[in-house]
Amino acid sequence: MIQRKLKKRLGKLTRILVIAILCAGTGINVPADNSLAAASKCTEHNYIIQQTAVPGSGKTTKVCQECGDTQEMTIPASINSIAWIKDNVNSNSPETHSICDKGEQIEIYVSCNPSDVDNKEFVVEVSDTSVAVPSAREGYAGVLNITGSGELTVNVHAKYDPSIEQTFTFTIKDIPEGAVNYGTQKGYTGLDAQYHTKEEIRNYYLKHPNYNLEPEYKVKPLLEAPYTIGELTEEAKQDALNLLNIYRYITGVPEVSITEKAQNYAQAAASFFALTDYRSHVLSMADKPKDMSKEIFKQAYYGAWNSNIASSMKLSETIVAYMLESEKDYNNFGHRMQLLKYNYKEAGFGIARSKSGCLHSATYVNAYMSKNKIISYPGQNQPLEYFGNNYAWTIVFPEESYKTKINVKLTDMKTGQTWNYKNGSDGFYIDTNSGGGGTCVIFFPKDIEYKEGDCYKVEINGITNPISYQVNMFYLADGDSIEKADVGLFMPAGSCTYIGEEQKPPVKYVKLGTVPLKEGRDYTVEYQNNVNIGIATVKVTGKGRYTGTATKDFKIDTYNGLRFNVGGFVYTVTGKDEVSCTGFVSKKIKKVKIPETVKIGGKDFVVTSIGISAFTSEDIKSVNIGSNVKKIGKCAFEFCYKLKEITLGSGIEEIGKNAFKGINQKAVINLPAGQFSKYKNLLKNTGQGKKVKINKI
Repeated sequence: MIQRKLKKRLGKLTRILVIAILCAGTGINVPADNSLAAASKCTEHNYIIQQTAVPGSGKTTKVCQECGDTQEMTIPASINSIAWIKDNVNSNSPETHSICDKGEQIEIYVSCNPSDVDNKEFVVEVSDTSVAVPSAREGYAGVLNITGSGELTVNVHAKYDPSIEQTFTFTIKDIPEGAVNYGTQKGYTGLDAQYHTKEEIRNYYLKHPNYNLEPEYKVKPLLEAPYTIGELTEEAKQDALNLLNIYRYITGVPEVSITEKAQNYAQAAASFFALTDYRSHVLSMADKPKDMSKEIFKQAYYGAWNSNIASSMKLSETIVAYMLESEKDYNNFGHRMQLLKYNYKEAGFGIARSKSGCLHSATYVNAYMSKNKIISYPGQNQPLEYFGNNYAWTIVFPEESYKTKINVKLTDMKTGQTWNYKNGSDGFYIDTNSGGGGTCVIFFPKDIEYKEGDCYKVEINGITNPISYQVNMFYLADGDSIEKADVGLFMPAGSCTYIGEEQKPPVKYVKLGTVPLKEGRDYTVEYQNNVNIGIATVKVTGKGRYTGTATKDFKIDTYNGLRFNVGGFVYTVTGKDEVSCTGFVSKKIKKVKIPETVKIGGKDFVVTSIGISAFTSEDIKSVNIGSNVKKIGKCAFEFCYKLKEITLGSGIEEIGKNAFKGINQKAVINLPAGQFSKYKNLLKNTGQGKKVKINKI
């Protein structure tokens, strides 16, 4: 008979239970006694195992209480691993932070080395019996009966060698009222996903804002030799990561992180797609430009194969598209399955614009990830900001099942209405090929308008371990006026350039307090006074659950060197309010009149000069220069053989060399009377012929 005398261990840990685990199917293996002397002492030995083992030796002895016969026996020399089996179905690591219901059981199983020892007895101790109490169960190291909530430390050690031990800590959380753990129901398995309350999801959402940012770079991709893949700003990468992790948190799977390796793979793939203006998961050496390094092509090759890829969308928009695929995408739900993989850890986000202007992107997901656990989308508490009518419901589980046997029942817990799906049903699909193995059940409830407070129960039968769980719909934020919302615009240059057409800088974000709002769902955008030079306005109007309006002003301006066509003449901006006449666009103009001012984009600009070679070799016959022109550039009217009359305004301060070289020999140049002497001096190096007349007017 096994004694149950235990030593006090682990400080405050409560000494709870010794659980006998016998070698499978044999009980304790008692070696044959070959000693005649021992045989004469007693006919049936009653052994007691000695607790004097050398730590880590894997050996101890047992002594018969009747005759003193001693036998050597093997015990665990080390613990390989500890796992638990929850609901008799799912094997999990004990490090997992689990959410359990009171009364639920977690069976602890110990794998030891050697595996075929004579004795596998272990002691299970817990730190707080108000959270969980161990009990015995044949074939396992113990069963934790959940009695409350809180953090629990568990120690498992070999009974006859306390140095062979493992300790782990996990958290038991109370499931809130209304969140039924269907895994505890007889015959059903629950989800492997972590249960997050509505408030937890709200808090996570607020701490991980997503603004759907335009791609911004520390280093821009170079799409020609020597080729560089480029590098996004930390802000741009974090924006995409926040959105992906929001979806994962809602689902109840662990966060992912950006790693340098994954980021380089994704950015190399996106840059290669931008270079070729073509996307494919499979690249070959024939696709490699001769002058591209093998290292860059290798990154692009691996990134293309292991990424979700898209075009014509910003990074955040691609993640939304992958997650909220519609019924037409039913055969390609590998995108969502990959993004929500339980063991997905390393993420990368690449994006680049081709010479044609098309955005190409890649989100690294690692196509070689192992099979999934039991997870679903929508999640157990589902924000309606991240779901919508006519979007797919998906449930992934490791088992590969025949679609002819699977059936799904969806129940509205408020009204009792049910929807049943099976093979051949409208809006029902089974995918066993995408996303790395297992089965993905896909169904599309028709004509459901999801509302705050809706609750749905999902039951999946026709599989080895039927699944049941519950989905509660809610909004992350209360509706409110957006009058005081913070509106940000995407304008890298700080202002928009006047082009004679409407300017619509994209809205980068709209935040109400700390809550980022979404265009189309929470607000609409319109632009006012957004054509001419000056101050334009973006007007953001609340929509759906939001009311009121918010505005943001932005500037439309010009810059030096910008050219405009006004009245057939070309004017180039040379200062804040100044332009130079640099030619014309109509060869039919024979009489050139340079005005004092010209209106561009609703603003008056002073014409202060005539550009170098502005009218060289043109067939003009006369020129009248306004009084604001201070400078005539060199060669401005050179070789205008038909030019016979030039009238200069009163503001000329400089005339460039050969400005009038080659004009008509009979030409007349008219000068202001008050500045006749000054102008004659300015005309000494302008190249006009000796027969050209200089008149005073």
